[in-house]
Amino acid sequence: MVLIWRKMSATFRIITPRVLGCLLCCLMLFVWSCASLKPGRDAEMSGGGVAVPLDDLDYIENPAPPLPEEEDVPEKSAQTVGSLQTEETGDDLSTATRVTRRRSLKKRIFLLPFANESDYTDRPYGEIVTRKLVERLERSGQTLILDEHLLHRFASDNGIDETELEDPIWIKRLHQAFSIHAVVSGSLVELNVAKAESSVSEDIEVGLAVARIRARLVDAATGTVIRTYSGRNPLYKSKEIGEFNRERSVLRAIDVGLEEISTGLLESLRFFDWWGRVIRTDGARVYIDAGQQSGLESNDVLDVYGPGQEIVNPVTGISLGWAPGALKGRVQVSGFFGVDGAYASPIEGDSFSSGDMVKISETLAQP
Repeated sequence: MVLIWRKMSATFRIITPRVLGCLLCCLMLFVWSCASLKPGRDAEMSGGGVAVPLDDLDYIENPAPPLPEEEDVPEKSAQTVGSLQTEETGDDLSTATRVTRRRSLKKRIFLLPFANESDYTDRPYGEIVTRKLVERLERSGQTLILDEHLLHRFASDNGIDETELEDPIWIKRLHQAFSIHAVVSGSLVELNVAKAESSVSEDIEVGLAVARIRARLVDAATGTVIRTYSGRNPLYKSKEIGEFNRERSVLRAIDVGLEEISTGLLESLRFFDWWGRVIRTDGARVYIDAGQQSGLESNDVLDVYGPGQEIVNPVTGISLGWAPGALKGRVQVSGFFGVDGAYASPIEGDSFSSGDMVKISETLAQP
């Protein structure tokens, strides 16, 4: 028995160090694998945000900022590059510079008062939408919004209600009277206002609102609707807390709803050809109904065309636009008068008359 015990003890003394060594190796491998996985997990968690549901909408709360290489860097267009090179070298105007220059001329627009078709007809929300849209369009530097008092006077002089100004016939008359390029009209179609309790405290009230706005862009020369736009804000973007939270949430909802509409309007207006009109000729001077506010500058060269005519599709009866008449000559801007008028001196041709159309010269702008 003693002999057997001695043999077993000798065997355990040989095996035990080997077993302990294997267990120690396994433990070290396990610790090392956990450590190598941890950075990847942390990176994954820090790369996104926490989705917070709000009614039927989701938004990202505290999203991580994009990495430098992920940020969108706008590429310089050929037009921009061409313009910069021309300014630095002092060379003649390039075609790219000419296109940029033409886009700086502002399109004259009448913005008709927006109607309030929501359930809150006792509030001046239609006027608020109109004012905010005017501010957005004017900040773009692409439009010249004519004063609404001109609309009031025009409607009064013609014995009509201002709501009739959306009729194509009266829009074309506005075009003839004020040389406008487009008319914008629309309405606040829907407005839903609600309140909720804050998740922080029951004593804090949260105001929420959803505004749906519709706008129409009309070619003033033809009275044809070019496009209709619709804007609606996400609910969470109207969130306001504190005093007058419901009123402030409505204003915020209108602001956000107008973002897409104003962007669409400005994009469409880029395709409107800029033009002005000769309003008077006096010896060596030709007076034009567009000046510095419209974007004209001294020494600008303008082509002068006959009044032209409206082209109508014989099949559909829909107006395709207003084609200018024959080229009569060219004039060069030499000065300005009034709020937005200019006078020019003839450099080619001399048979100009009231009602002729003027455009920035294409031929003399070439290098």
